[in-house]
Amino acid sequence: MNLNLPRLLHAAEKTANYIKDQLLDDGRLNIEVNDLACYYKAPQMFMTAGMRDEAKAVLGYIEANFLQPNGDFKSTESIKSQNPEYQEFWPYMNGWIIRAAQQLSFPKMLHKANEYLSQFDAGKNGGFFTKMPELSQDTDVLTTSHFGLLALECGDLARAEAAARYLETVYKAQLSLDKAFYLRMNKEGEVVTKFPKEMALFYRIDKAKSSQLYFMLGYPIAFLTLLYEKTRHEIYLNLAVLYFNFCARCNSDVFSSAASHKVAWAASLLYRVTHEKGYIAPAISIVDHLLSLRDENGMWYSDNPLMAYDQSSEVANWLYKIAHNLVD
Repeated sequence: MNLNLPRLLHAAEKTANYIKDQLLDDGRLNIEVNDLACYYKAPQMFMTAGMRDEAKAVLGYIEANFLQPNGDFKSTESIKSQNPEYQEFWPYMNGWIIRAAQQLSFPKMLHKANEYLSQFDAGKNGGFFTKMPELSQDTDVLTTSHFGLLALECGDLARAEAAARYLETVYKAQLSLDKAFYLRMNKEGEVVTKFPKEMALFYRIDKAKSSQLYFMLGYPIAFLTLLYEKTRHEIYLNLAVLYFNFCARCNSDVFSSAASHKVAWAASLLYRVTHEKGYIAPAISIVDHLLSLRDENGMWYSDNPLMAYDQSSEVANWLYKIAHNLVD
C-alpha cells in the first residue's frame, strides 16, 4: 500500500479527461449506447474535477433527453435503464442527477425532479422506498443514505437526521451481526430476510462470503460521517463507526473489491473527521485494487459501455474526494 496522493489525483484526472474527450457539443457522449446509466454520474464527477462547463453540458443533455414529463429520469419511455439493477433501485439514478442540478442551478429540472422524488419518502420511519411505491413499501440503507445526503446538501437537516435515525433503527434490528447485515426494512419495522435466492446480494451482506455488494454499507458510513461533520452530534459518528466495523469484519476481499469504492470514500471521510490513521490503510487498499483494474485510458469495464461510463465516473469522483480527505 502506498499513500501517494498525487497518484490518486492523476488517476482521477486521466479518467475525467478521457470522458471529457468523448463529449460532443450538446453534452452527448460519442458512444453507441444512449442509456441514462452512461450519463447520470458524469455531472457530479465533472464538478468534483473542476470541469463545470462539462458538468453543465451533460446535465443539459440529461434534461433534454431523459427527463420525463412527470419528473422521473428514464432511458426511454418504457425502461429506466438497460441495466436491470436500476429497475430494482428505481430512484437511485435520480439522486445523482438532482444533486448535480442543485449545485449547478437547473431550477426547472430541480422542481419537477423533486416533486417526483417526494413519493419515495417513506415518511414515518425516515427511510426511502427502494422500488416504485406501488410495487413495494420496503426501504433500504443505500437509497436512504443517498437521499439523506441530498437533504443534507440542500439544507434540510431535519430530513437528513430522520434518514440517520432510520439507519440506526436498521442497525438495531439486525438478527445476527456475526452472520449478515440485512439491508432492507419493511413497513412494520422489521428487516427483510425473505427474498428470491437470486436477489440475495441486493438484500444482505453475507459476512463470510466474498464478492458482496459492500458499497451498500459504504454509503451509510459516508452519509453518517458527513452528517456528524455538519452537526457534531456524536451519535452519528458512533453509528458510522459501527457500520464500518461490520464492514471491516467481513470477508477479507472487502478491502480488495471493485464493489468497495464507496467504502474507500467512507474510510477517507472517517479519517478526515477523526484523524485516526487506522482508516487510511483500508481506503488505500481499496484504491490500489481499483487502480489495478483500469485500462490504459483510465476506464473501468471498458468492454461494456453501459458499465464503463457509469462506474468510471463514480470511481474518478471518489478518487478526487479520497485524495482530498487524506491530506493531513
